Amino acid sequence: MQLVRATYDERVSDIEAHFELIKNISDAIGSGGARFPVNGSHYTITIQQQRILFSSTYLQLYNLVESTVNQLLSAVGRHSQSGISGDLTKLSDKIRDLYLKHMIPPEDNLTPEKRLQRALKLLHQAVGVESVEITIPRGGGGNWDMIEINRLNNRIGVDLTLPAPVREKLNRPYRNDKGPLRYIKEVRNNLGHGSISFADCGTGHVYSEFRTLIDIVKEYLEHLMNAYEQYIDNGHYLSTDPEEE
Repeated sequence: MQLVRATYDERVSDIEAHFELIKNISDAIGSGGARFPVNGSHYTITIQQQRILFSSTYLQLYNLVESTVNQLLSAVGRHSQSGISGDLTKLSDKIRDLYLKHMIPPEDNLTPEKRLQRALKLLHQAVGVESVEITIPRGGGGNWDMIEINRLNNRIGVDLTLPAPVREKLNRPYRNDKGPLRYIKEVRNNLGHGSISFADCGTGHVYSEFRTLIDIVKEYLEHLMNAYEQYIDNGHYLSTDPEEE
């Protein structure tokens, strides 16, 4: 989990630096204009540029969410791999099922030749000819919000219990009657697919909205990391987990 938290802290630092920039620019614009010297003259930041900076915050927040989820899955894979000493029967039912789906996905996802290669590799791992390399399928790419993350938690067996005040913040509509994580996901996808311009996306915002949004996302992800850390520390990826017996 040390790597997970280090990556998380690095992404949060980027977001906080970005927020400091948009806050200072917004304050300067509100005081008459954000200007700074360039080559003996002065450059003035426009409202359009301010809006682009606003919309970029959504991309950074989605990047933080997806990065954290991916890092947590990798951590579960690493600990599962080291905890079973090559014996796949020691995995919990849920982790074993996920791993099998990774090795041999539905027929339309692999050619017959690739499926045969994967099946042989799995057989060799099962009999100890090859070392086991546990990979947890990520899924959810481009669509990580509370619903998808909860589905993932259920597939793995992670119990995420959020305090009532946190649940209230996450379920409270942020914009367009959507909760914060869902709205971040949809904005990210709309920007990524070109459905909306960065300037249009940032229209009608004030920088203080992003302070609230950043804090909600951070609070949620910190609870999520704690839940996965408890899952790993208690060895719930192993078949010896009392709930699996």
